[in-house]
Amino acid sequence: MSFDGFFLHHIVEELRSELVNGRIQKINQPFEQELVLQIRSNRQSHRLLLSAHPVFGRIQLTQTTFENPAQPSTFIMVL
Repeated sequence: MSFDGFFLHHIVEELRSELVNGRIQKINQPFEQELVLQIRSNRQSHRLLLSAHPVFGRIQLTQTTFENPAQPSTFIMVL
């Protein structure tokens, strides 16, 4: 599925209802092409998965806990 304007609009609306005025508490990189942002909003913690995978690219809220590498990447350290 491609990320067209219609699809992106609905993603933004769904995420806005959950994450507006949220604060990023932690950023993890469980895989080379994925980031997980831990966001605190409305007295709840949320995990936002951002994937740049060439086939399975996606943005989604997830309940899954990912195991992180023992040594964070340079990219994560700079963030």
